[in-house]
Amino acid sequence: MVRPAEGTRLPLTLTPGNSTMPSPARRLLPRAATTALLLVAMTCALVLGSSTGSNAALSVRPDVTTVHVRAGGHVAIGVRVNYTGAQRPSLRVVDPPRGITSRIYATAEPYGSFDAVDFIAALATPLGTYHVTVAAYAGRTVVRFPVTVVVSEPGTFTLRLAPPLRTALVGGAVNYSIRLEGLRPAPGPNVSLIVHGFPLHSRVTLTAPTVNSRTFVTVHATFPAGVKPGTYRIMAQGRAGTELESSFAYLVLRAKPPTRPGQVGPPFTISGQPVDALSPGSTSPINLAITNTANSTLSVDSLTVSMTGTNQAGCATSNFTLAQYHGLIPLQIPANSTLTLQQLGIPTSAWPTISMLDLPVNQDACKSTTVLLAYAGTGSGL
Repeated sequence: MVRPAEGTRLPLTLTPGNSTMPSPARRLLPRAATTALLLVAMTCALVLGSSTGSNAALSVRPDVTTVHVRAGGHVAIGVRVNYTGAQRPSLRVVDPPRGITSRIYATAEPYGSFDAVDFIAALATPLGTYHVTVAAYAGRTVVRFPVTVVVSEPGTFTLRLAPPLRTALVGGAVNYSIRLEGLRPAPGPNVSLIVHGFPLHSRVTLTAPTVNSRTFVTVHATFPAGVKPGTYRIMAQGRAGTELESSFAYLVLRAKPPTRPGQVGPPFTISGQPVDALSPGSTSPINLAITNTANSTLSVDSLTVSMTGTNQAGCATSNFTLAQYHGLIPLQIPANSTLTLQQLGIPTSAWPTISMLDLPVNQDACKSTTVLLAYAGTGSGL
């Protein structure tokens, strides 16, 4: 039998000194720009091609090696990394060209990872073709592969599906956010959104029925029993008149670990602190700490974070969003010890996060607000 962890409640304080609230001129924006929201749950399992680079111990397989992005936008590629040695591999972008920046989002697995590389073209980046080298490192072993990034002129609006990578278990759920901004002229034309690529039988909803010239929409997807595990490429599209914008992200969906009959999990607790203070539009990772009070090793199968409320009536939890832990599972915690995600070697990009939305309304009521977080998990003794 699997025993759930004892949940803990953590106050998170937003200090006025770290908050950058909207000025009076932009607190209340028109809501004339409505968005027709269409959700399509389609089976779109990602099929990775043959290795672009490999040797006896390390191989990499990107799903695409040429991508197109508008100036001021983002574009992500997925990379499967496999290795047979004792050193866990890591992915890096080598000497990116000026005007192109990147960020790596990683999932950890026993003998490899599936990573997303997010390329960002600044609004001032000259239009043209850029050649980028991505490398996988495992100890002294290095495998490189090229990526071509084609930068085109900016459109009348930008659409971004974030984060570029999420991991979930069958029977669980996951959130993405769609950020829509730059609609001209204000408040901008109507935009029709289509989100697809989630596995068949997924349940997908959006948190907001309308958007305007600058807003966030949360995409919430649940995966009931029977959904096929795998790696999926998720696409959000926005159409305004004749203009069509797209953004991609990845989902790694894993099967839920089986429960062994008669197995009883030892008691354990979960605590932790967000690393950074929050202000509108910012995100902070949460470095969870797992305490195993038993005399045997604990194998943690799942970790979840939830919001239970705030201490300010005028600042609802709808001002905030959470992203769940999506790193290596199970986590091994030795007997009578406490380890944080950082101490376990989990990359920061896989930690749970809390974000404060930058909404086009007055958010002054959220100054000095305390957000209550609850942590939970399941585990078993070894």
